[in-house]
Amino acid sequence: MRSDVVQAWIGYKTAKSLSDRYNLHYLEESKQILEIAQFAYEHGGIALIDYLDAVRDSRPVATYALNSYAQTWLAIHQLSFATATQILP
Repeated sequence: MRSDVVQAWIGYKTAKSLSDRYNLHYLEESKQILEIAQFAYEHGGIALIDYLDAVRDSRPVATYALNSYAQTWLAIHQLSFATATQILP
């Protein structure tokens, strides 16, 4: 029983750390890069294909951010189950 709670807690902390990293750093960095590429395209600094590459490269970061957020919620539910209580962040 106790090891289930410890494992669930470790799973939560790991998922939360990854989610925070994506939502506080990588997502913002990807957004800034995309804004720079858009500005450069609109002002003739880069070709359309380069702008589309920047758009394509930003998509996985958003997907990973959503997946890490979902993993955090799954970890919260596992922690709730292991402690037999309802845990809300």
